[in-house]
Amino acid sequence: MKGLNLTHAIMERTLLYRANLASTNLSYAFAVSADFSSANLTDVNLTGATLVGSRLDYAHLNRADLSRADLGSATLMFTDLTDANLTGARNLTTNSLYLTGTIFCRTTMPDGTINNANCR
Repeated sequence: MKGLNLTHAIMERTLLYRANLASTNLSYAFAVSADFSSANLTDVNLTGATLVGSRLDYAHLNRADLSRADLGSATLMFTDLTDANLTGARNLTTNSLYLTGTIFCRTTMPDGTINNANCR
């Protein structure tokens, strides 16, 4: 599924475990409770996407654009967000978001700051 244009796609409760979605446009997609665990989302555009309750555990989101995405109750445990853009992302700092082991390296955070907390 590499390189697709899925702008405004409705992907509620979709199972995309270990999928290769590199360079895919998922801007403004509605992916509530979707499972992207272990997926390759490198260079993916998720601008304005709704990822509420989604699983992104062990996913690769290198250079992904998550600006203005809604991440409420999403799990990003051990997710690689190297060079990702989270500018304006919503619900990233809520207690309901699971970020254990998430890699923030040269990651642009919602407030525009660069997070180099755990570069390898």
